Amino acid sequence: PIAGAVIELLDNAGNLVATTTTDANGAYRFTGLAPGVYQLREQQPAGYFDGDEVVGNAGGVLGGNDFMRDIELTSGENGVEYNFAELPPATLSGYVYQDGPTIILQKDETLDVSKVRDGKRTADDLPLAGVTVRLTDEFGNALTDTFGKTIETVTDARGYYEFTGLRQGRYGVVQVQPGGYQEQPAHFA
Repeated sequence: PIAGAVIELLDNAGNLVATTTTDANGAYRFTGLAPGVYQLREQQPAGYFDGDEVVGNAGGVLGGNDFMRDIELTSGENGVEYNFAELPPATLSGYVYQDGPTIILQKDETLDVSKVRDGKRTADDLPLAGVTVRLTDEFGNALTDTFGKTIETVTDARGYYEFTGLRQGRYGVVQVQPGGYQEQPAHFA
């Protein structure tokens, strides 16, 4: 439920009849209405992406984004389930770290890395701060913001990064390989 969303009731000509806000359960109600044709409009709640609208039991049609029209109420009728569904933003986060302790090989010595690196973030790992991580689409193409700048962040002292405010969808992340490290396959928990 989204509390505090503003819902407007309009007459058939588009004149504002009443305004209300949703309660703690996301519910709203307009009472004491005369029979007639009405419209409903929601002001998009801050912090949410627009979702679907659902026309309720008394009929009507979707009139555009966050808008329903041609809702005809007869005497004594209760129009219910005129719903506005919103989508909360998603977050994508993770860590960049050195997997296990530093290994120093002697000249001509070889090592099977898979036997000493588990690919999982554990207590013996070293967090890597200051690593650039870029947000991509599902195909690995860098995403950009409204100004055309690549969407990226930098890991903090814990090696942690986070992308917030994302729309529902498929994403990827790519790190800019830190100097002095060899790439190891990613692990997804």
